[in-house]
Amino acid sequence: MTWRGANTIWDRLGAGATYLLPMAAGAIFGGSLVTQFEFLVPLVFPFIQLAAGLSTAVIPPISLQFVVWFAIFLGVVRNPKLRHFLRFHAFQALLIDLAIALLGAVLTLFTRLFGELPFWTSLLDTIFTVIFLAAFALSFYSFYWIAQGKYAEIPVLSDVIYRQI
Repeated sequence: MTWRGANTIWDRLGAGATYLLPMAAGAIFGGSLVTQFEFLVPLVFPFIQLAAGLSTAVIPPISLQFVVWFAIFLGVVRNPKLRHFLRFHAFQALLIDLAIALLGAVLTLFTRLFGELPFWTSLLDTIFTVIFLAAFALSFYSFYWIAQGKYAEIPVLSDVIYRQI
């Protein structure tokens, strides 16, 4: 969709930059896939470094990723002076990042419950691979539409965002 006015190159760059957060969060889950396919290392390594940098503590219980997340939410998503295109994509990237974080928390809980059961480790590798591929697929899909200056429509997520912004 290209409604609500034209988009500048700065809107597109800003919108694309916000998708680095879900890619960094998803890269953490790609360990088993990267060990099987070593050609993915140059693609995934920068995002793992970004995730490591974002996980540093600003104040001991608060990480830099938490600060960046809220800065984007309050400074971009909730700023009506910015174009809708930028706000939409920033919010979509934050929701994808939030979904990845929630999945990681749930998987950590299940790992503590099930421990080292044989079926659980193979299932966990599969789930991690799906999370990794989903994070990168959604981000690349969004990059494609952002480069064209259009809205990246993700069925349920975009509807929620349109209602909020």
